[in-house]
Amino acid sequence: MAFSDCPFCHQIVPSSELERHADNHFVEVELARDADIAQQIAAAPTTLSSITDWENGKGSGCSTSACGRTMGNEEEMHVIIEKISCLTRLQIRATFYKVEGGLLALLRRCLEMESRNSVTILSDFVDHFQSVEAEDSGWGCGLRNIQMLSSHLLLRRLEAREVLFGGSGFVPDIASLQRWLEIALQRGFDVHGAYSFNHKICG
Repeated sequence: MAFSDCPFCHQIVPSSELERHADNHFVEVELARDADIAQQIAAAPTTLSSITDWENGKGSGCSTSACGRTMGNEEEMHVIIEKISCLTRLQIRATFYKVEGGLLALLRRCLEMESRNSVTILSDFVDHFQSVEAEDSGWGCGLRNIQMLSSHLLLRRLEAREVLFGGSGFVPDIASLQRWLEIALQRGFDVHGAYSFNHKICG
């Protein structure tokens, strides 16, 4: 049996278990970060303006009456308002690679020279969010696609920039994006998806 040295804690583990062992280090960091965010959410002061904005439908993504039906009661609504407020302040900007116009022009020429009969759609103004093996197990590629599409919307559509990710103006990292998805599920978006994930995306 082959053994390997963990690059994080330098513990010797069987090579076949190295990836799982290393991934657990990230889980521990995320759990600590989640606990810190939870404490900050719990300690966050209630702001009358955030409740007023919610009730008036500003930045809500659905009508007040529709949100009221899915939220259940005013206390749940208040908790979600605080989660949104806290997440907007604490989310981390994701790292990305700026895709320049020359690269897209080169890619277009290469695709046009192919002899295959296929259709390709290229869009400019999309930042590239690289997959990271240690972070992107499972649904990572879908979340990276959401980041890339969001980068396009933030750059090209003012109305999206004003509301996406709390109006921060940037694309958040995967952990923050997962928290945004959880808030959306709590607000009643994608009822079937929320049920299949047990209303939990993080962790």
